[in-house]
Amino acid sequence: LTLLPSVLIFSASLITSGLSFFRSAAIRPVVRRLAGWNFLLLGIHILDYPLLYSRETTLSWPYMLAFILGVMAAVGTFLAYFDNRDQVAKKETQAKEEAQAALVASEARYRELADLLPETVFEVDLEGNILFANRTAFDIFGCAPEEMETGLNVFAMMDPDQLDQVKAAFRKALRGEPNTNHEYTAIRRDGSKFPIIIRSTPIIRDGNVTGLRGIIVDITEIKKAQDRMRYLSLHDAL
Repeated sequence: LTLLPSVLIFSASLITSGLSFFRSAAIRPVVRRLAGWNFLLLGIHILDYPLLYSRETTLSWPYMLAFILGVMAAVGTFLAYFDNRDQVAKKETQAKEEAQAALVASEARYRELADLLPETVFEVDLEGNILFANRTAFDIFGCAPEEMETGLNVFAMMDPDQLDQVKAAFRKALRGEPNTNHEYTAIRRDGSKFPIIIRSTPIIRDGNVTGLRGIIVDITEIKKAQDRMRYLSLHDAL
């Protein structure tokens, strides 16, 4: 009877462990049942000890049964550990694949929406190399999408006379500083020039600035309208 409290506590812990294995969703059913039943049976068998305990021998069938169940429970625990680790690894891999698929889908939606815009949408790296441009950009600048593969640089599309000004504004934009002058002169593939306005913001990934993202607006028609109004103001019929 002096063993009863200890036996009850030990038995309860084994039975609780067995039930925990049965409820675990992170382990395959076959491993879950193997570990769960062995812990459960061992816990129940331990309750026999106060009745079957004998001081005369240490080798009797209760001890042999307890030994076998203990070994099976240990094997079940061992298998459950590695099975759980494999299941966690599979879930992590699946989560990464789903996140990657979601990212690809998000990028596809971003590109589709960008292609619908009537203005140039772009992304460049820290050196000004164009990483992304929407369909309007190729139409306005007269470039082919295939040229993206060989490399396009935003500075090569700007008026050389404004290059220093453009690079200074580029560095300020990377630092997130406001730029008061956004009007520049761009150059098409055929060499013709046209006025533009640039609005951009830094691209930040993992806390680091990796480039710029923004829009370019062709203001040719606006400039023509301003010139027309200026002409009319100087040539009033009165």
